[in-house]
Amino acid sequence: MRNQFHFRFLFIVVTSLLLTMIQSSVFAQAIAFYSGNVKNTDNQPIENVTVSAQGTNSDTTNSNGEFLLQFTELPNADSSIYTTITFAHPEYQTLYKNVQISEGDSLANQGITLFPPSQTFNVTGNVKFEDAQPVMYGEISFLNVNGYSTENLYVSTDEQGNYSIDVPPGSYYIRSKALYRQETAWAYRYLYYDNAMTLQDADIMEVNSDTSDINFVHNNLQVGSISGNVIDVADLSPLEGVEISTTSNPKLDSSFVGTDSSGDYSVDVFEGEYLLFAYKTGYEVLFFNQAPTIFDATPVVVSPDNLNITGVDFSLPAQGTGTNSISGFVYDGETSDPLPDVYVYALPLSTGGNGNSSILKNGKSSGDGEILKTDNNGAYTLGKLSDGVYTILFYRVDYVSIFYGGTFSWETANVFNLTGNTNLTNINISLAKMSGFGGEITGSVSTSDGGDTPANILTSSLVSVSNSSNDVVATAITDYNGKYLVPSVMNGVYTIKASHIGYITNEYSQPVQIDLSNNPVVKNIDIGLKSSPSSVTDNGGQTPETFNLYQNYPNPFNPTTKIEFDLAKAQYVSLRIYDILGKEITTLVNSFVRAGNYSIEFDASDLASGIYFYELNAGSFHQMRKMILLK
Repeated sequence: MRNQFHFRFLFIVVTSLLLTMIQSSVFAQAIAFYSGNVKNTDNQPIENVTVSAQGTNSDTTNSNGEFLLQFTELPNADSSIYTTITFAHPEYQTLYKNVQISEGDSLANQGITLFPPSQTFNVTGNVKFEDAQPVMYGEISFLNVNGYSTENLYVSTDEQGNYSIDVPPGSYYIRSKALYRQETAWAYRYLYYDNAMTLQDADIMEVNSDTSDINFVHNNLQVGSISGNVIDVADLSPLEGVEISTTSNPKLDSSFVGTDSSGDYSVDVFEGEYLLFAYKTGYEVLFFNQAPTIFDATPVVVSPDNLNITGVDFSLPAQGTGTNSISGFVYDGETSDPLPDVYVYALPLSTGGNGNSSILKNGKSSGDGEILKTDNNGAYTLGKLSDGVYTILFYRVDYVSIFYGGTFSWETANVFNLTGNTNLTNINISLAKMSGFGGEITGSVSTSDGGDTPANILTSSLVSVSNSSNDVVATAITDYNGKYLVPSVMNGVYTIKASHIGYITNEYSQPVQIDLSNNPVVKNIDIGLKSSPSSVTDNGGQTPETFNLYQNYPNPFNPTTKIEFDLAKAQYVSLRIYDILGKEITTLVNSFVRAGNYSIEFDASDLASGIYFYELNAGSFHQMRKMILLK
């Protein structure tokens, strides 16, 4: 019995020492701590709440509601970051709390309150203009700064400008959208709580009880006008019946008028920035300053100091004589409903694509009054297309823009080889809707040799924002200054990429974090793109009888090598480089190439020594070879 006692005692001592060593080891590895207690609205502790965050263990509250998180790493390896801590319990609303944590921190005694699932609080207020007129049928939106949900809470104002909405407890940005209307002029404008003009300046409101008098006062806007003249570029004659459409940037306003017998027009607008385009059957569609697309268009600014803008003229060329067309439908990815007002552009790839503006506009949809956009049935027709190789870009400001083929990189987009009288139909696609209210990411896209000079900026580049699961959640397209603004981004860490025809798709140098409670607008995310070779050297000689991809030479190499291939007939060709893990490094060729023997030089100056692969795709022909870089 005595020996058994000694054995049990020794077992307990050894076990305790081991547990102490294990705990000490865990604590020794921890670089930051976050602890506290969780209670309900009656100030009673809640047991079995799961508390978790990236870079930590997952803890569960004890009978006193206490928890301890031990950070063993910081997300993104930053010295000080905002991380989201999740508090989950099946009987309460899940709480997402953004916390700034740094190496060496020990944040203790944090008081956390969880609310019942059905708990909501009533928020009421009034929206009016400066002259005390009510904002009728405006929209009030709530954005929870600690959440991940893209579901928006919103309510409309009544005829007196009043609103009432039940909101779950939490911290919110609140945004008011007001409709301005005076005769033929109309516009929408945003305002944030507490009467801030931008999200960057907006205050956060804590909703933890019924709240009244959350009011908004929108500025009065003056009405001005934009006027000009439209002529035929060939004979300089005035053009009657040209539709002039005004669209604001971002797209919150829209109105249109027609030119008279002298080619003159005048359209009433509120203060703001407008993108104007002109359309007439038999002519090319042009935006102001002869821009071919909405992305290249220079805005016309109507300000209180200059309300009446004149001389906004257009010179329209006759429509092209191409005999090819592409048509189809665009649908909402969630509801499968037809999606109107989607800009659809054909992008020519066979001409090299290194020009600053690479997008070719589409023709008018047959039998409908929409211009450059899908009609109410989601239908589009890209008409009068010349012979060549094309892909298609689909763009609508509140949806995720995409190249045809479900990709956000032009190098991997599906292409169409149009010759003669090719008329492709049922080229259909579905687009995903972006969150209506969220954080913002802004920046520019330019050539990698730097600068925002006109020679370097890249208009009409597709910028995509992908989350940690590699899902693209938001997009934007650079404007005439090479600038972009991606809206509707929720809390999280994102990868930002830019794609422009003729340039190698590239991503921003580091992940970008949106933290709505502390950093809702991330600026200066500027991306440089390297030019992608648009042609290869034709080695001459007879047309090869077969397709072939030859071994590069020299091999091994440092830092340049030549890659040679044969094309038995003209094909759309891609030649890509991959590392040993299968990650694409660069695209050397992505264009339509005629039959022949070709060579191209690959410069690996920026790469580390190792094994790489190069792959040729030409129609149904596919071949891959290995090469070795030795430095």
